Amino acid sequence: MSRPRAPRGGDAGELPAVVYTQSMQVLDLASAQLSGTPGVDATGDFYDVFPVELPARGRDGADGAATWWWVVMGDVCGKGMAAASVAASVRHAAHTVASDALDAAAGCDVAPNPALLLHRLHDILMVATGRRFVTAVAAVLRPDGHGGLVGRLASAGHEPALIRRVGGAVDVVAAGGMLLGLVARAPAPAVEVRVGAGEALVMFTDGVTEARPGPGSECFGLDRLTDALATSSGRSVRTVVDVVTTSAIAYRNGFLGDDLAILAVSPSI
Repeated sequence: MSRPRAPRGGDAGELPAVVYTQSMQVLDLASAQLSGTPGVDATGDFYDVFPVELPARGRDGADGAATWWWVVMGDVCGKGMAAASVAASVRHAAHTVASDALDAAAGCDVAPNPALLLHRLHDILMVATGRRFVTAVAAVLRPDGHGGLVGRLASAGHEPALIRRVGGAVDVVAAGGMLLGLVARAPAPAVEVRVGAGEALVMFTDGVTEARPGPGSECFGLDRLTDALATSSGRSVRTVVDVVTTSAIAYRNGFLGDDLAILAVSPSI
């Protein structure tokens, strides 16, 4: 999944150019990624959306295949090229381990497990990066047959995922878990999620919630974020990303002091 180049920190006037949208068969997505380091486009925040095809058994008992969609976001400790290099490695590793991060029981279809994917990324980071830690959130989704998406989500010390419901209500997806690549950890269980027609799953990094207008000032925070999301009810995923990103930047008086990434996913219309 290709991405536009992110504008440099403080260059809020370029914001509209960085919103990226794509329709991917069963889901629509929009995203934005901004560097908080003046003069540096690279960022340690990352995200990806990609499919994996797994064996499945139909209602008639015949063997077949089912396509699941992975949605992954992470935030590498630090900024600049060093953090960006780790981010690229983690994204690549996620693709590598996704097809094997499975639950399987005798006589049942296999199903992807986002908690297992995160734990395998943790093992890779512990060996490969000199303990440069990463926070991450991962979801795996498939069509529910009623115009929505259903699946599971797991987190590793990351900002909570949100689901903007029809009507503007915003649900916080409570999925605990320790961050990756720093100390020994046990996998935190994944939680069930459903994103209905007209709803959006939103993932973001702490560049949104920790935005502040100056040293010692109050952070933008989760409450302001959910209030902004509520105003996007009935609107496209592009509008979701626009609303959240511009709100956070406006709160900082137009300057983005930290790397920022936001991703919104909805069932395709």
